[in-house]
Amino acid sequence: MSFIYVLGAIIALSFLIFIHELGHYWMARRTGMRVETFSIGMGRAIVSWMYQGVKWQIGWLPFGGFVKIAGMDGEKDQDPYTVKEGFFGKSPWDRIKVAIAGPFVNILFALLAFALLWAVGGRLKSFSEFTIKTGWIDPVSELYQQGVRPGDEVLAYDGKPYQGINDLVYLGLTQSGPVELIGAKVDEIT
Repeated sequence: MSFIYVLGAIIALSFLIFIHELGHYWMARRTGMRVETFSIGMGRAIVSWMYQGVKWQIGWLPFGGFVKIAGMDGEKDQDPYTVKEGFFGKSPWDRIKVAIAGPFVNILFALLAFALLWAVGGRLKSFSEFTIKTGWIDPVSELYQQGVRPGDEVLAYDGKPYQGINDLVYLGLTQSGPVELIGAKVDEIT
C-alpha cells in the first residue's frame, strides 16, 4: 500500500512541476522569447517530441523540470544579450514576468483547488456537524440529572429547530436563563 502512496506523491509532484513550468513557458512565449526545450523530469529524456518548434521531453528522474529559453545557456563566443528572441535580449520587465509566472501559476492553482474542495464539501467536518445525537454528557451536569444520555436526539431548543452543535455553543454564549430542549430518547440495545 505504501508503494501506491509514493507513486501518487510522485505523480502529484510531477503535475505541480508541470503547471509551474507551463507558467514560465506561457509567459516566455507571450513576451516573444523563443523556447527551445520544455522538460518534465531531469536527466536523459525517456521520450521527446517536437511541437511548434519546441522540444518537449520527459526525463527519467521524475523530480524537477525546466524550460530552456534561447540565450540562457550562454553559448561560446556569443553575448547572451544579442541572441535573437533570447531571454537576455528582452527587457528586464519581461524577464521578471517570466521568472514570476511559474510560482504565480502554482499559487493560483492552489487557490482554485482549495476553493473547489471547499465548495464541494471537502473540508474536514466533525461528527457533531452531521448529527442531532448527543455525544458525551457530563454525569454531574443538569442535563444528565434530567435523564439526557449519550445517543439521545436534540430536535429543538426554545422553539427553534436544532441544526447542529453550533446552535448549542451560541446558545451557551448568549442565553443566561434556562433553555427548553425538545428531544427524543433513544434506547440503545446493548
